[in-house]
Amino acid sequence: MKKQQITALFCSMALMMGNVYAYAAPQDITITVNGDNIVFDGQKPVIQNDITWIPLRGVLETLGVDVAWNKDTKTITLVEGDKVGILTMDNDVFQAGNKEVSIDAPVQNMNGSAMIPLRTVSEYFGADVQWNGETRTIFITKQPQVKYVTDKTYKKEVKNDNGEVVVLATAVYPVLTLEVPDAKRNEINKMIEKKAKEAVDTYIAQTNTDKTDADGKPITYQMVISYEDMYYGNGKLSYLMTAKEFYNNSNHTNMGFGMTFDLTTGKQMRLSELTAVAAGKSEQKYIAAQLQDDVRKHPTAYMVDAITTLDNPETKLGYYLKDDTTLTLFAEAGSIKEAKEGIVKVDIKK
Repeated sequence: MKKQQITALFCSMALMMGNVYAYAAPQDITITVNGDNIVFDGQKPVIQNDITWIPLRGVLETLGVDVAWNKDTKTITLVEGDKVGILTMDNDVFQAGNKEVSIDAPVQNMNGSAMIPLRTVSEYFGADVQWNGETRTIFITKQPQVKYVTDKTYKKEVKNDNGEVVVLATAVYPVLTLEVPDAKRNEINKMIEKKAKEAVDTYIAQTNTDKTDADGKPITYQMVISYEDMYYGNGKLSYLMTAKEFYNNSNHTNMGFGMTFDLTTGKQMRLSELTAVAAGKSEQKYIAAQLQDDVRKHPTAYMVDAITTLDNPETKLGYYLKDDTTLTLFAEAGSIKEAKEGIVKVDIKK
């Protein structure tokens, strides 16, 4: 399948953003998700310049992806479980978790609807996309996943005197489901919820809402907190909590915090409970030493001062379980690799 044949999808939301482009009449395209035809009440799929554009909500929401539009920051946030994707109007970069992915065309306003990329987004959320030129049908399939958790969202915003949202903080955090038979489930859920809400509340309280840019317009701030790389097994729950901050839709920072719980005791596990740490050696020094070993093995993959940066106790490091035999150590984005590469992760055997 040619890459240009399926590149983008557009959301059937009437949005007030940027210029409006005129496009030809809809084409006779059929869209199926797991064998079921998608019925479009409003905007129909169209083909322009050999690119297929389809309405967002009817497809991704059928795949289980939550879609949220922020008219003030002109961002589209896509969330499913531990995966978060962010798109910005008139921008050709898709923030896929910790990575920035270039897309074939900028997200744009088409006759009042936001157009965003089909293949990049759907495959990020685990779907397969196939095109049949003879029947003019797009086949989208996604295998169901066993879920041990569901999601909850906690959101707060701050508006200026003109009613504009200048600070927005959203936390999507996991909640262990009733199918999990562990007695400490509720205790862990309360702990996870508390940390997520504290992160949002702290960000809202500490962000300065009075700053303006060179044109005198208010600077907008957005924090998106979510989780990824979840592991559930052998009585443990582990994942990476991420926090992405955006200033005026760009210049984002990317931070992480590892979470590992013992499902039998309800306690958060220390690094020494997961791997052998020499007596008297702190978690920070252990992680730094392991990451420094990887820097020495792959020096061209890191910044030239990575070794020194890892010696700095202020460098934000952490850990979580990738599986029961693999530990993932990580460093904050922009610390030892370029910020665009996201949070730096190195796997080691326990």
